[in-house]
Amino acid sequence: MATGIRRLLIYGPDIIDSALLLIDKLSEEARESTNKLIRRYRKNVFRKYSRVKNLEAVFGRLLAATDPYVASLRKPPQKKLKSLLPDAIDLLLQPKTREDEVNEDEVDEDEVDEDEVDEDKVVENEVDNDEHDLI
Repeated sequence: MATGIRRLLIYGPDIIDSALLLIDKLSEEARESTNKLIRRYRKNVFRKYSRVKNLEAVFGRLLAATDPYVASLRKPPQKKLKSLLPDAIDLLLQPKTREDEVNEDEVDEDEVDEDEVDEDKVVENEVDNDEHDLI
């Protein structure tokens, strides 16, 4: 029995059981990526003197590439993390709003003794809050 057929018979149930979707429900992207692999293998790697030998070699390579055991041994590619530019970080920061400024003023007032609080400032803050409610 050919090695490819033996592998298919041995690993077929495992592949089907571990698949999230049925074979006919797979996305078009997966099919297209497999077609890209086949084209690349046929063009760059395998024998070109016989079409039959070429397709056998491609089929063997695809079986080896999709073998669950071999795939578990392969390390996933490491993605290099890039840092953002300072301008981009500034854009991501939440801008200060008028409410934030009012909240900061309230914190400052809490730190001051109640005897030292100016009544004009309290009235002024109340007016600002009323204006904010209207906006």
